[in-house]
Amino acid sequence: MSISLVAAEGGPDSRAPKISAVKIFKAGVGTVLGMLGTDDVTRHPESLLAKAQGLEKQGVTAFILDGSYKFSQVHTFTGDLRKDITLIPPIIGVGEIALADHRGPQAGFRDLAKLAAEARVGGLLGDKPGLVVVHMGGGKEGMDQLFRLIEETEIPQANILPTHITRTQSLLEQGARWGRLGGSLDITAHATESKGKITLGEALDFLRQKGVDPTRISLSSDSNGSIPRFDEEKNFIGWSVGDISDLRTEFLRLVGKEKMSPEKALIFFTQNPAKRIGLS
Repeated sequence: MSISLVAAEGGPDSRAPKISAVKIFKAGVGTVLGMLGTDDVTRHPESLLAKAQGLEKQGVTAFILDGSYKFSQVHTFTGDLRKDITLIPPIIGVGEIALADHRGPQAGFRDLAKLAAEARVGGLLGDKPGLVVVHMGGGKEGMDQLFRLIEETEIPQANILPTHITRTQSLLEQGARWGRLGGSLDITAHATESKGKITLGEALDFLRQKGVDPTRISLSSDSNGSIPRFDEEKNFIGWSVGDISDLRTEFLRLVGKEKMSPEKALIFFTQNPAKRIGLS
């Protein structure tokens, strides 16, 4: 479950609103993970931390991530990612860093490996997940760099969490491979089932057929983050805002339309994401 403080890619007049504790509770959510995203210019880690602290005072358990899409130069509080994760209580990792996306930093593999290593050690020193949440775009590179990361370095796969894996069929197929190797996957909730879009039920069925352990799959809302639309030439043509109530919509759809038992459906919304962020 995630909240974001992200401006939309349509300019200053399209900045996404901040979420309220009331809306979080109405959606049946008690714990949130906040992050930036594309906009690390008009939004700042300080405002994200302040928002998390405010939600905590209102009864919401709130964690945050350092950084943004741009992982070649991470925005931090102390100037050191490892220190931030170790010393600042709500920070449990870094992200969403962007791969295979025209809005990402187009950085190299060594930048990614160094970032993951710093998050890993910060997590160890601070007794936290040291999580690297990866925004997966629909580009041709796909998850190639993530597979290189676990093949060519000593970074545990458990530290890496790719999200938006239902963006394309090829990305979902790579996600299935990632899951079979022991990695965790995150799917973004959607209130509507648009033509051509991979539904949650279809994705879960595909991953099951490919042998992915269901305990490795989580669902998040991308709540209050911008959801831009681009044409085939990557021109911005519109946007909407992620809604935390999409989680409830997806749960009801799984139980109603997909005929999944509530007990089986709930783990994707509760137990699995809780494990990813270090909760029992």
